[in-house]
Amino acid sequence: MMEKNFELTDYAELWRPQYHYSALDGQLNDPNGLVYYKGVYHLYYQSIPHSRCAGNPRTSDYYERYRQAHPHKNYEGKHWAHATSTDLIHWKEEEIALFPDDVGHMWSGTAVVDVNNTSGFFTNTKDKQGIVIAYSTNTQHIGIAYSTDDGKTFTKVSTTVPVIKNPGICAFRDPHIFWHEETNCWKMVVCGKGGRMWIYQANDLVHWELCSFDEHINTECPNLFRMTVEETGETKWIFMCVGRGYYVGHFDGTRFIPESEYIALNEGPDAYAGITFSNLPNGRTVMINWIGGYNTVADGKWNGCFTLPVELKLVKTDSSYRIMQSPVREFSALKNEKLVSIEKKQYQGGEDPLRGVCSNCFELYAEIDVKNSDSFSIAFCKGEGEEILLRYDKSDSCISFDRHNTKFAIEPFKTTDALFSFYVDPKTMRDGLLSLRLLVDVSNIELFVNEGYYYFVSRIQPFTSSRGMSLSYDGVLTLNKLTVESCRSIWFADGEPRGAVHVSDDSMLTVKQGCTNNERMVAELCGREVQCSDFDASIAKVEVEGNTLKVTGISEGKTSVKLYSGEYYRILNITVIPQSAQEEVAVYKEAPIRNIVNFRYWAAVIQEYSGRINAQKMGGERGVTVVENEATDVSICAKMVLFGRGAVGVSFRLCDNINFLCAEIDAKDGAVRLWKNVEGKRSDIAVVQKEIAVNTQYELRIEAVGQSIKVYLDNVLVIEGRDDVPIVGRIGIMPRICDVIFDEFVCSSRFYKYAVRVAH
Repeated sequence: MMEKNFELTDYAELWRPQYHYSALDGQLNDPNGLVYYKGVYHLYYQSIPHSRCAGNPRTSDYYERYRQAHPHKNYEGKHWAHATSTDLIHWKEEEIALFPDDVGHMWSGTAVVDVNNTSGFFTNTKDKQGIVIAYSTNTQHIGIAYSTDDGKTFTKVSTTVPVIKNPGICAFRDPHIFWHEETNCWKMVVCGKGGRMWIYQANDLVHWELCSFDEHINTECPNLFRMTVEETGETKWIFMCVGRGYYVGHFDGTRFIPESEYIALNEGPDAYAGITFSNLPNGRTVMINWIGGYNTVADGKWNGCFTLPVELKLVKTDSSYRIMQSPVREFSALKNEKLVSIEKKQYQGGEDPLRGVCSNCFELYAEIDVKNSDSFSIAFCKGEGEEILLRYDKSDSCISFDRHNTKFAIEPFKTTDALFSFYVDPKTMRDGLLSLRLLVDVSNIELFVNEGYYYFVSRIQPFTSSRGMSLSYDGVLTLNKLTVESCRSIWFADGEPRGAVHVSDDSMLTVKQGCTNNERMVAELCGREVQCSDFDASIAKVEVEGNTLKVTGISEGKTSVKLYSGEYYRILNITVIPQSAQEEVAVYKEAPIRNIVNFRYWAAVIQEYSGRINAQKMGGERGVTVVENEATDVSICAKMVLFGRGAVGVSFRLCDNINFLCAEIDAKDGAVRLWKNVEGKRSDIAVVQKEIAVNTQYELRIEAVGQSIKVYLDNVLVIEGRDDVPIVGRIGIMPRICDVIFDEFVCSSRFYKYAVRVAH
């Protein structure tokens, strides 16, 4: 095991969930094979293991270590990662289970136990049985692999030829296999978004023949399984669509015949690709979803987590059937201190039963008598102008969830992706009581309404000191029951949640000599006091007062400060500039940096210190407009520093978020690029290989006149290209994957000149 060298301790990073599973390193998405075998729950999942990022020293040697250990394997692209548990709650991360091969990257699939050795894979093993997995590839083919060591490692039937070849369609993936007792053989359902559903069968898990296809069911990550109705004991088949919804029906061994309309399974925005465990004892049905979209986690070290394992039960309703969902019973072991316990009490006059309660790792359970109550709101993760809001509106029996008011989030939730609501049928309330079971875990929430009739999952991103709660109501609130219990961490032996020091803006801080900057907030997950050390007191005075960081410039120069709480810390770089330093503002009107137009999902400029633009990292072709004036012929000069192995570009002739040109430097791939986006499709105009260092200033200059475009790096012409369609547009910046600072940004055209820079 290599020596650690992190600013952020494992499993204690910013917004790291404390009781939801996430991978130590790298990107995580779809759960794949969920299977129970010999007392162990196996969780296989999509992963780009140890994704390369500047903040994680493990990434630098990951590929080299695995090349030496497995010289025949491919390491780029999606893998199947692996975790195990004996209680469905505490997970141990295992070694990689599947690597990419000549057929393609390892995409989603499923896992089963071949109890009777129908495959013949386990003839020479002690137990004559074992785990078999079906997987798909990015090339839309199906493969089979098996394990003779209880799921630790797998042997593929083939690494060069698919077991089931794509029949010539664009979407053919995500195989789900199960044993069908009535026909005494294995079945496989294959689906892909945009394609139809295919059903195959095999006696041996290797030689598959097509049974049927259905053009009416269109989904990814299919899941077909049998459930027993709680009250009647009858059996129904469930066809689940990517964990978001399902049909109740009948399976005749060849086709699935729906007997219900599509029924929503999750009302929230951030749960996807859910599948159920196979081979569970006692007839249990347990599902796990991927909570996706952690595209801008602060340190770039980890990405994505899973929901808690959720138990499914099928009940009969007046008109059809319904899956009820609840956290598995094993979750109760994580409950810690009871913070609130109230029974049968009515409130009015604004009295708040949650006043003074603080936590961001907790379970709240409420039963509210809605007949004798008015509309009400539960706010949590409150502090410094922040809050997440859950509201019940009695007039239309609607629950709404609002996550937009998180002012220190790296990924601000705007109106279009911040407010969600759904109708709660009063018939689903037992004895007129609305029940809410809210699980909050640092950066995500799971909500179960009316004992799991409705289920809602969402990411959140509050500042870590925002841990307060409140319960407000319009007139009267009648509680049948209200409890709040803190939850233990699954990562640490003492169960105490951990967290790194959180700074509201942790890009480089620039302050003038003799001036004090106290705009930044600091906090640590457990609410412990933050202290500071290791700064050069001759350059800057650094103090932490309560929840505020104060930095006073003493003399011109650069230093850094260590902000710590216990063993967890962050490093903040500080630059002190002379008192006389003045900003140059735009000749045309005022500095456009003060009137930025942000597109949805685009980055935001965090701060402007003495003319310096501090831009936040993000993924994809996203950016922010900094010059609103439109022009065709432009000259742009930008001096910039990358704080990570990502890329940063200057976009120009920017019509909208799908039509523009961009010149960029890329420290990850070592390149200078000129590329364009036309109707959302990206294409390179020219690429020149060039080593780009981090923490180093580069000057990128762009000269665009008519169809001719020249790109200079540090005054050396590196690209001379042409664009066939000259566009009149604005100018923007586009950081990708890493933070960046623009020390100088000067643009000129026939119509205007714009400059933001530090004058020394």
